[in-house]
Order: sequence, then C-alpha cells, then structure tokens
Amino acid sequence: MSAHHQLLGVSLDADRDTIKREYAKRRVALEKSSRIPDTERASMIADLDNAYRALNPQPGVTGTKAVPLYESKDAPKVMSAAGKKALMALTAFAALGIVGYGYWQFEEKKRIEREQIELDRIAAEQRAARLAQEEELRKAAALREIEERRLAEEERLRQAQLAREEEMKAEKYVARQPFVPRVKTNAELREERAERSREAEQQFRTALENRVDQIRSEREVARARAEVQRQQRFVDQSQREEDVAAQQRARAALNAERRDQRANSTPPR
Repeated sequence: MSAHHQLLGVSLDADRDTIKREYAKRRVALEKSSRIPDTERASMIADLDNAYRALNPQPGVTGTKAVPLYESKDAPKVMSAAGKKALMALTAFAALGIVGYGYWQFEEKKRIEREQIELDRIAAEQRAARLAQEEELRKAAALREIEERRLAEEERLRQAQLAREEEMKAEKYVARQPFVPRVKTNAELREERAERSREAEQQFRTALENRVDQIRSEREVARARAEVQRQQRFVDQSQREEDVAAQQRARAALNAERRDQRANSTPPR
C-alpha cells in the first residue's frame, strides 16, 4: 500500500468515490479537532490534500498546491458559526414547541375529563328524577288498582247479598210466611271491612316490594352500563394518546433518518 493510500485509509483498488468520501471525512475530523496544535494540524491537512490530489487528480490543475476543503467541489460543506447558532435556535424553538404541545394535550385531556364528569353528573340527576317520577306514577297506579278491586269486591258482595235475599224472599213467599230480610250486625260489617282492608294492604305491600326489587335491578343495570361506558372512554382516550405518541415517534425517527442521510450522503462529484 502506498503512502497516499495509507494516509487516506483506503485500499489500492479503492474507487474514486471511496477516496473522495474518506478524504472528506478525515479533512473534517482534522479541522474540528481541538487536541492537535495548529501548526501540526495545518501540516497534516496539507499532507492529506496532497495525497488526495495524487490519487484523485483534477483535470486542468497542476502543481502541488493543496485544494482548500471549503473550495473543493468534492468536499462536504461545514456549517458556519451563524449556521450553528441558527440551528441551536431552531432546536430550542422546536423543543419549546414540543413542550407546549405536550402541555396543551395535558390541559385538553383534563378539560375533556372535567366535561365528561359534568355530563355524567347531569345524566345521573336526570335519571334519578325520571326514576322518582316513574315510581310516583307506579304508586298512584297501584293505589288506584287496589281501590278498584276493593270497590269491585264490595259490589260483588252486595250483589250476592241481594241475590240471597231474593232467594229467601221467594222461599218465604212459597211457604206463605212473611219475608224478613236478614240484616248484618255491626260486628259482621266491621269484620268484613277489616278483612277487605287487610287484603288491600297485603296486595299493596306485595306490589310495593315487587317495584322496589325492580328499581334496584334497574339501578344495578344502569350502574353497570355507566361503568362500561367509563372504561370504554378510558380505552379510547388511551388509544388516541398512543396513536399520537406513535406518530410523534415515527416523525422523529423519519427526521433523524433524513438527517443521517444528509450527513452520510456522498458529496457531488
């Protein structure tokens, strides 16, 4: 291996593009190095330029004058101080933008949660009011039904009493005896009224217990549905946050890949 190839770190059969790429890398590394003294670094850069010119001669150029890296079409461009400051400012602005976007997402999530809690509270109040109104209507309907049954039973007993009196009257008429209708005593009437009251009260209690059981089951179902909806909202919100994070990661990876491609791209010939 010749001294020029060894200085550039390439093999004897290296092509023009490989020589150009290795030369650009070593030239940039030497210029950015702060551990080498200036005089020694200038000498090393001159040797590197001479080796590159010897292995990659430019048509129409004679002599041994080193080609400055920033004037050579084959060397990559190095960012100036102003460009570095602009890049740092852009990076800081991008970081602030990312932080601001994250804070906005956090506040938006909190706002959505507060609105959802308020909507759930309003819905629960409306549902409770509706259930109370339905309960009052059912109680009124049960009382009306019990009263109608009581009146119907009293009417049936009265009709049965009248029919019995008619039968007794016919029997007495056939036997040519005077008809004396049987009149119930006050004790019997009180006993009948008490019995009807007990039956009506028992029916009302049964209907009320059935309704209470039904309301409890409906509330359990409503509570289960509300829990399922809350869990579904939490899953949807988590999925949206994961999608946003995935998009951000993909965008950051794409930007990093583009920066790497620009940094490792072959300089134009």
